[in-house]
Amino acid sequence: MTTTVIDNTDPEKIPRSAIDILRDVVQLRKRSARFFSSAAANSDNDALKQKTSAHDHIIQVLEGILHRFEAAISKIRPSTSTPSTSSDNRLDMKDIKNIFEYLKPEDSQIGDEGDLNEDSDTAAPVPKRKTKTPKKNGKKSKSKKPPKSQPTQKRKTGSQGTSWVDNFQWLEGEEEDDDEYDYYMLIYCFFQDFNSIRTFVIDRWTEYFYHKSVALDTLAVVTNAACEMFHEMEAELKRTLKDVPEMADYDFMLDTLFFEYGLDHVDYSDEDKLTDRERNHKIFGEADWLAFPAYTQITQMLEFIPPGKVPMVPTEAIIQPKYGVHEYEGYREFMKNVMFEIMPECCLIKAMKANGLLPMIVSAQDEFTLDFEDILRVRGYSTGAIFGLAIYLDIRYILEDQVDHAFRLLETTGAQMKATLQEHLPNIRSP
Repeated sequence: MTTTVIDNTDPEKIPRSAIDILRDVVQLRKRSARFFSSAAANSDNDALKQKTSAHDHIIQVLEGILHRFEAAISKIRPSTSTPSTSSDNRLDMKDIKNIFEYLKPEDSQIGDEGDLNEDSDTAAPVPKRKTKTPKKNGKKSKSKKPPKSQPTQKRKTGSQGTSWVDNFQWLEGEEEDDDEYDYYMLIYCFFQDFNSIRTFVIDRWTEYFYHKSVALDTLAVVTNAACEMFHEMEAELKRTLKDVPEMADYDFMLDTLFFEYGLDHVDYSDEDKLTDRERNHKIFGEADWLAFPAYTQITQMLEFIPPGKVPMVPTEAIIQPKYGVHEYEGYREFMKNVMFEIMPECCLIKAMKANGLLPMIVSAQDEFTLDFEDILRVRGYSTGAIFGLAIYLDIRYILEDQVDHAFRLLETTGAQMKATLQEHLPNIRSP
């Protein structure tokens, strides 16, 4: 088909953005192939090796298509040979913003004689899970039931016009083996996006801690927007995996990335040479990348607080968090103390709303405390709420004893606003 498109299409009409997207697809598939090929090399599973070889063949086919298109447009646009992708090998939004404007329908030469519809069975892809060699990180691999196969869906394809495109017939049918690499990369990139947002937010708070170069009200808006974005990302992931919704659950994704397959950016080849301290540090780095410490705090909180109850923690039982640089054990104690600080307040706000003492949405209430209330209300957690708690714990760890600066600034701002309103109140006239 590539040859036919090139032979029958003016090179100037071949969209550059489509070629950039194809280049990005090849790069991502190469990254995935490098990761799984190392697991296949150390495995005795012949089926895994065959699938890895098949995936390499797909990459070669896509590379061949990419080279053909690049050679076609280089004849008339030699100056565009430099890839338009960004420095981190990710596509710019401008590459995919208007891609559908190139899909213009051709006028039919048949006229109004009617559409010729042919029924063809197209099997909807159903992801499968298979046994792989677990990563060597000193932890046992968990087993999990594979998602149930979804019924295949049939759709109709139509024939329009007598253009050269109609000369092609796609061979449709059920694939014997579905490509599980795409599902792994989908989940992996979901967490990669979370960490990109997380790094940006934490960098801004670090700049405030050292240089006070960012205003606190700006940081509050940015942090709240990040928490909202986490929920939008989770909703988009669920829409993408609507045929297998269990794959969008945090527990499933954690089990897939942390216990079964491992992380694409982590090297597991020389783990036997690591000391116990180095191995524990590496494992904690992987867990933190997946927001696992925040997840454990939420599950322990739900076990500690009975449904519908407000925990009464004596003042002397609340231990102030110990600030400074911590190893894993010290950081776990730090998180526990932070949770004991915010847990009674959020439980009290939820109880006051349930008894009508506060509106369900308090004015200027942030996304994080709303998520906290929802966790206590439904006795469950969303991935967005886990990500939000991870960022909150990061901020507390960065600010140390400066965490009360925001409250003092709020008091100062509130006093200034009250004085301004009282000054202008006599001049306000009703209509």
